[in-house]
Amino acid sequence: MEFSDHEIASLDAFVSLISEHPRFSIGLLDGFVFSYSIPHIGKEFDLLMISSDSIVNIELKSKRVSDDKKCAQLARNNYYLSFIEGKKIELFTFTAESGDLEKYSNGSIVSCEMDVLIETLLLARDRFSGDYDEIFREKKYLVSPVNDVSRFMSGGYFLTQQQQEIKNEILRKNSEGALRGAAYKITGTAGTGKTLLLYDLAKSLVGELPSCVIHCGQLSEGHRLLNSSQSSFSVVPAKGCEKIALEDYGAIFIDECHRLRLHQFNEVVRRIKETELPCFFFLDSNQTMQASEIRNEISSKIIETMPNAICKELSKKIRTNKEIAAFVRRLFSLKSESNQIRFENIEVLYAGEILEAGKIIESYKANGYQYIYYTPSQYKKWNSDIWVHISEGYSTHDVIGQEFDRVIIPMDKNFFFENGKLKSYAHPYREYILPKMLFQGLTRTRERLAILVYDNPPLFEELLSIAMNPAAVDE
Repeated sequence: MEFSDHEIASLDAFVSLISEHPRFSIGLLDGFVFSYSIPHIGKEFDLLMISSDSIVNIELKSKRVSDDKKCAQLARNNYYLSFIEGKKIELFTFTAESGDLEKYSNGSIVSCEMDVLIETLLLARDRFSGDYDEIFREKKYLVSPVNDVSRFMSGGYFLTQQQQEIKNEILRKNSEGALRGAAYKITGTAGTGKTLLLYDLAKSLVGELPSCVIHCGQLSEGHRLLNSSQSSFSVVPAKGCEKIALEDYGAIFIDECHRLRLHQFNEVVRRIKETELPCFFFLDSNQTMQASEIRNEISSKIIETMPNAICKELSKKIRTNKEIAAFVRRLFSLKSESNQIRFENIEVLYAGEILEAGKIIESYKANGYQYIYYTPSQYKKWNSDIWVHISEGYSTHDVIGQEFDRVIIPMDKNFFFENGKLKSYAHPYREYILPKMLFQGLTRTRERLAILVYDNPPLFEELLSIAMNPAAVDE
């Protein structure tokens, strides 16, 4: 890890000042880590120390910043640190330019003497010296509105700066009466927080009428629970959305709108224009699973039909597990970039018989894995229909917009590598694109992924090579 000059200078200024205190000893700085970031989330702490009964966080500033900014940062820090139970949280800021030390207390920033920090450090016993990554597991902090309904409804989450800026702009326009007839196109790849922002906005945009969230997929139990838990918005399926009574709502949100059928999109847009309702289109064109979704180019259609639409992009990934993301890139292209990531949370399994495959899936489900299979054709049978009946699970279309800590997904003889690229035979329903369906299933994973290869030794060898020796696969 590389540190900037001002980070080093701020740290040096802090150490110089505290070392001048008559009660200072070098042992007071034992256990502190510098510039620690929570894995996969990127939340950073300048100086952090964890003891048996307390947590001390000191944020270093090279120059003066406003109290509001310092207070907002320490409030966020307090939120992330509060997941470590049974410890008193002590939060400070130090400004190198002025030598000022301040403490976060009851939601405010107050000036304090170095004596206060020294006393806090003297009381910190049995300081942790192990792997901080084991303490700060991203699962504690990531909230899915659909899969963590109670935490979402209680407000147990923070938005990223990008998300917050978009939200602030929209709420400001709403308070000024300038949101009527407005259209927003909000894009972002998997893991950038589109779904959280959408539902947070729908919950926050309170008016005389509730908002309508059109979900372009199957409604899950989480969606139904959201509907019964609050009255700020209603979640409805995209099927039949062109017939929704828009006059009953104050705003329209469309989740995964790249999946809308063209006639649905055209009719919804026509009626939105008639009613002048604010509309928010959330999409990721990389997450298509059907040929028609690619042909329809809904992303371009939004701009064509609503030329005044305001475009925003979420670019910072907050959910994506870097290990799984790197594996997925390798899976789809053996020549993708080389790195030193070890795939410790990914398993490649093999079954030569279908009965054996079923037993493996059941065993993993018993250990908390969600089984995902490929959406079958409603009209033609094919060899992969076995995955629908082998065990209870979700289809790739069922899991749109959802996340799971652990996922197991099969790959059979329909998949193969050609010139280093993952390919597949055609799905019996020609609109469905099998590799895209696989990508959808894989990217629902938060923590651990298991791929079950069935009766396909060449595929198993390639996947095992990736999982066991990732650094050996170079461009």
